[in-house]
Amino acid sequence: MNDDIEKKILGYMLFDKQYLVCCIERLKPSYFEQNYRKLFVIIKSYFQKYKEIITVNIIDRILQSRNVAEDIRLMYSTLLNEIINDEYKHSEFEYYLNEMIKKECKKILISSLDDCIDEQLGKNIPGAITTLTRLNDVFAAKDILKKAVLKVEQLSQVDRIKEGDIKDSVEYWRSYVNNSSNNNNLKGIATGIHKFDELSGGLQGGRTLCIVGQTGSGKSILMLCIGKKAWLDGYNVVYFSLEMEKEMIERRFISSISYLDSNKIRDSKLNDEEKKIFYDALQKIENDKNKFYIVDIPRGCTPLMLEAKIEAIKVLFEPHLIIIDYLNIMSPTDTKATDAENQGILSEEIHELARYYRVPIIFAAQATSLRKKDEKMEIGTHRVGRSERIATNTDFVLQIQPDEEPELSNTMVLHIIKGRDCASGVIILKKDFANIYSKCFCV
Repeated sequence: MNDDIEKKILGYMLFDKQYLVCCIERLKPSYFEQNYRKLFVIIKSYFQKYKEIITVNIIDRILQSRNVAEDIRLMYSTLLNEIINDEYKHSEFEYYLNEMIKKECKKILISSLDDCIDEQLGKNIPGAITTLTRLNDVFAAKDILKKAVLKVEQLSQVDRIKEGDIKDSVEYWRSYVNNSSNNNNLKGIATGIHKFDELSGGLQGGRTLCIVGQTGSGKSILMLCIGKKAWLDGYNVVYFSLEMEKEMIERRFISSISYLDSNKIRDSKLNDEEKKIFYDALQKIENDKNKFYIVDIPRGCTPLMLEAKIEAIKVLFEPHLIIIDYLNIMSPTDTKATDAENQGILSEEIHELARYYRVPIIFAAQATSLRKKDEKMEIGTHRVGRSERIATNTDFVLQIQPDEEPELSNTMVLHIIKGRDCASGVIILKKDFANIYSKCFCV
C-alpha cells in the first residue's frame, strides 16, 4: 500500500507542474522509502534548477553519470515506465498527498513510542528495570512525546494556510454581492443575543467568542443558552465541560428546553402536569436530528486533547459550534514559566482550533480580580482571564458586568469589549430564574 502511494505521488510530480510544486512544498525526501526517495530528490532538484518537469531519459542519464549499476538503472527504468503509464486524476491528488503525510505522522509516533520504551526499560542495559513511577522517567517520556506531537503539528500546519492573488477572488465577490441570500445581516450562527447578532453578523466559522465574568456571574448558563439556541436552529453543538459533570449540564439543558424549574427536576418534585411537559421535552430531544454533544473532560486538559476528541466526534457527525467551559482550568500543550504566558498560549491554541476546523468556538474566562473597587476599571480587556493576551487572540469578547447580588438581579448586563467587524456596546438581558435563562433576550 505504501509503495502504491509513493508511486502515485512521483507520478503526479511528473504529470503536472502544479502537483510538482505542491509536493516539493509539502513533502521531504525522508517521507519516501529508499528507492523512491532517490527519484524524489532527482525530480525536485531538476525542477528547482531548470523550472521544468524532468523526463525519464534525463533521469536515466543522471543515474548513469552517478555510476549507478546497470541492473539498478534497469529497475528504475521499469519503475518509471509503470509510473508514467498510470492514470492521474485531479480529484485524487489531495487524497494521495494526505496519505503520504499521514504515513509520516505514523512513523513519528511509532518512533516516539519506541524511544519511550527504550527510556523506561533502560537502553542497552541488560536486565535494567525502571518504571514510570520514577519522576525523571515520566518527564523523559513526556518530552519525547511532546517533540513527536510538535512534529506532527508542523506537518498539518500547511493545511491551515489560505493564499492567492486577490484578482482570483474577483468573481467570487461579484457573485456574493449579487446573491440576494447575502442581504441579511446574519452570516453565522445566531447566539440569541439579538444586539450582538445584529452587530457581529452571528458566529462564523473560524471565529472565537470569549465570555468573561466573575465567579457565579452566569458564564456557564449563558453559554448553555447560546448552545441551546444553535441546537434549536439546526446546528450540531459540542459542549466541553471541565467543571460541571455531564448530568448537571443535561439537567440544565432539559430545564431550558422544557421551561421547567431546574431544581425541581433535580429533586424529582415535578407535579403531573409538569411531568407531561418534561416527557414532551425529552421526546423532542430524542426525535431531533441535531446533536447537543456533551463531553465531561478532566481539568487540566490541553487543546491537543480537545483536538483528539473533536477528531473522534467528526467520525460520528460534523460539529457546527464548539463550547468550552472554561479556559482558565485548561493547560497549554507547551507550558511556560508564568501563568499569564500559559493563558495567552491557551487562547492562541483555541483560536487555531477554530480556524483549522472552520467552526466557531465559544469559551469562558474568569474575570481578573481588582485590588480595590474602582468602577472605571471594572470593564475592559485588562479584566480578561489573568492575561490580556486572551483578548488579543480572540475575535469577540463579551464581559458580564459585575453584580453584587447576581442571583437576585433580573437582568444581566453584557459589554462588547472587543469585536472583529463589530462595534462595541452594552447589552441588557432579562433573566428567567426558574428556567435557567431559557427566555434570555435583549432589551
